Amino acid sequence: PEGESIRLGRAPRTGWSVVWDNQVSREHADIELTDGRLHVTCLGTAKNPIFLNGDSVREFSVQPGGEFQIGETIFRFVDDTNSSASIIDEQAYDDDELSSIAQNSWQTVFGNLPDLITRSNSNEELASLILEQMLFAIPHAEAVAVMHFDIAKDPTLRKPEMMLTRVRDDTMTFRPSNRLIRATMENHKNVLHMWNEMGSNDAQYTMVGNLDWAFCAPVNDRSCAGWCLYAAGSTSDGTASRQQLLADLRSTQVLAQFVGSISQVRLLEHQAAEMAQYFSPTIVNALKRDSSKLEPREQDVSVLFCDLRGFSWRVDRDKHQLREIFDRVNRALGVMTQNIHKFEGAISDFQGDAALAFWGWPQALEDGPLSACRAALSMLSEFKEAYESDDESTVDGFQVGIGIGHGPAIAGRMGAAEQVKVGVFGPIVNMTSRLEGLTKHFRVPIIMNDVTTDFVKQHMSRDEARCRKLAMVRPMGVKSATMISELLPAAETPGTVSDEEIAKHEEAVDAFIEGEWTKSLDIFASLAVADRAKDYLMWYMANQKFEVPRDWDGVLNFNTK
Repeated sequence: PEGESIRLGRAPRTGWSVVWDNQVSREHADIELTDGRLHVTCLGTAKNPIFLNGDSVREFSVQPGGEFQIGETIFRFVDDTNSSASIIDEQAYDDDELSSIAQNSWQTVFGNLPDLITRSNSNEELASLILEQMLFAIPHAEAVAVMHFDIAKDPTLRKPEMMLTRVRDDTMTFRPSNRLIRATMENHKNVLHMWNEMGSNDAQYTMVGNLDWAFCAPVNDRSCAGWCLYAAGSTSDGTASRQQLLADLRSTQVLAQFVGSISQVRLLEHQAAEMAQYFSPTIVNALKRDSSKLEPREQDVSVLFCDLRGFSWRVDRDKHQLREIFDRVNRALGVMTQNIHKFEGAISDFQGDAALAFWGWPQALEDGPLSACRAALSMLSEFKEAYESDDESTVDGFQVGIGIGHGPAIAGRMGAAEQVKVGVFGPIVNMTSRLEGLTKHFRVPIIMNDVTTDFVKQHMSRDEARCRKLAMVRPMGVKSATMISELLPAAETPGTVSDEEIAKHEEAVDAFIEGEWTKSLDIFASLAVADRAKDYLMWYMANQKFEVPRDWDGVLNFNTK
């Protein structure tokens, strides 16, 4: 529509999805039709450029017939308002008018299928409704059934997990032929038995002597393994010829395929709903296309651990408002989730007032830990804005501590068969948790390990993020020492430290590590009091009475979390 902006991306929250091209960002561009021209604006979050006539551009317009490219996909603007096709005849019909047009019984049944889907909430409910339709569509059938067998537990198919039957005569006792069902399920084929035609009155095929034909159609779909549709009746009135029964079997087979497809769709919808709680739309789409990606594998991942600050004292102070605090914590966890998904991360777990997220699975990382860093900065900005506001409906009153680590780990499906979840396992997870804990000591919101810091310095513009060295530490439970750094927003961000202050702070940290504590103290003393990142090192030196220990190696050892 003219004048309406539409978001274009691989999995935008609203807009047009380009799910086939991994080079298209989740939200890549906005397009708008204005005065017959298509105006295109590349978003700041887009990882790859837009090409127009071979040139990388951020904003442009194209006229009808014009093209632009993102990744492997070419987008062509086509104006179809001047179509030369002419309409010979046009008539409109509502649903009731179409229903009155003469049709055979199977056409009526297939026309009723959308309503059956709407009315049923489970496969069992759908099966019950389909039985009514089968009796209607096969007037020479005396009995119909839908059955589900657990083939793994009962290979002889003698005791169905579920069996629904319908008969025309309520006084009739009916049980489907086990031999016919077994012939159908073992061969995965539609089977028709006609006893009278074969000149046999042997009742071993059926439990009702006056029924002389039966057929069975399997539901050949993984989500409905062991399901089948069954019908039986008599040829005594002359209405059921072999040809007619084959036609009915063919239509029943189509109905069985429909049941399997609906079951598969429902299964996928359930899985998607479950996965949507933990994964971004991009990851959900990838898992839909290939569920084998759920399997655990070892690879480099980025891990983010985010914990709320101000939670414990609020609970202790406002015990009588526990529900209100609970709602605020949920809103805070929502902020974490939205920003993790915004940058295509996966949530491994919620631990009370904390969230554990990771990147690099099921799709390998394209930009190392940068997506995790962007998620952390976006999260921090949102919490800071809420913290400084007076709006009680927001997450004000809470601050966050965030640890970011990058390294090898095993990610994917894990846990017992009864309760499977997707998570990440390895030393980097423990390290990231410790980094988050160190944010309390160093009075900074985001701390990274050395690998993450190197990525940020090499691949992230200082207009987007900066790093500040904090200390060489050995966290509790970690054998080796590591240099930790703070992740800071761009210098233009209100309230952040300047590049000059970062340089002075890092000079003081280097002096501290080298044992030049007098120099370190002098530099720290020249920095703003409000900048708390230096406080822990100054406290540590004061606790040592400003004397460098004889065995000093520049490493701070932490014995608590």
